[in-house]
Amino acid sequence: MGNSSSRLDLKVLILGIGNTLLSDEGVGVRVIERLHEGYEFSDHVSIMEGGVLGLDLLGPISEADRS
Repeated sequence: MGNSSSRLDLKVLILGIGNTLLSDEGVGVRVIERLHEGYEFSDHVSIMEGGVLGLDLLGPISEADRS
């Protein structure tokens, strides 16, 4: 990872999890909503609302170099 150009190729996952029905646990989902509304990210960055998917998130998490 010493080469800065290799860092630009890393797959990054920003994952928001939580239950929006329980107001204090839905913060991750709300953050993802705000990121979609107000920001643009490069192609190597994925933004995902995970809700309460639990083990179903293992695939997307394992595919990312950074999460």
